[in-house]
Amino acid sequence: MDLMDSLNLTMLRDPQTGQELRLATATELETVAQNLKSERLDALLISADGRRAYPIEGGLALLLTENCLELEHLLPELHKP
Repeated sequence: MDLMDSLNLTMLRDPQTGQELRLATATELETVAQNLKSERLDALLISADGRRAYPIEGGLALLLTENCLELEHLLPELHKP
């Protein structure tokens, strides 16, 4: 089953702001993984404003505040003026 099929993205929201979430692109995922020095990121959900991301591990979205990744320094291209 495709990851997009297993997640109903229209129902998922950023638990901190209520914003919609989108699946990170392959390039975004690779950049964040490199900046975190992590090989364990299966996928990420990114908030509509691009400030936060939540990991997806084993097909489960970890939408808890303690799992939140602040993207300002991990994915700087989303924050260029």
